[in-house]
Amino acid sequence: MEYRYTVFRSLIGTHCLLAGPRGLVAMSLNEKFRVFKERHQQRAPGIWNRVNASDDEILARTVRSLNDYFNGSCPLPLDIPLDLVGTPFQVKLWKALLKIPFGETSSYAQIARKIGSPKAARAVGGACGANPLPLFIPCHRVVETNGGLGGFGGGLQRKKQLLKLERI
Repeated sequence: MEYRYTVFRSLIGTHCLLAGPRGLVAMSLNEKFRVFKERHQQRAPGIWNRVNASDDEILARTVRSLNDYFNGSCPLPLDIPLDLVGTPFQVKLWKALLKIPFGETSSYAQIARKIGSPKAARAVGGACGANPLPLFIPCHRVVETNGGLGGFGGGLQRKKQLLKLERI
């Protein structure tokens, strides 16, 4: 299978975007391409071709949307196709995270209850940590029940930046 990737800069760092035939597969938050590829090679086995974002419909829409998001002008659109590759639990969780509105948060426990696994708050945290599409699957909007930030694959400082950007 062939995948296309591009690299672009935003106000929070350099990002790698990976798209496949069914949609956006993965996104990095300020991660070197070599590390990004090692981390996602199993999720997207095949040939990875670097392209200019403007030459690829999905990547071009993604970059435009991310630039608008980082400029604070709007939430990320929900119509960019996402190719979710994970365990059934992870995919179920990621789909639930898509329902957290821009500018709002939900706790790990609340999400666990919403997906029908009320005792799985820790598993929710683990699946958030495995999220291949941060920002598009808004795991940065998931916080601890007591209001603490919890974890974030991009680091807590970046989570704070994103929540501030969304005026949370």
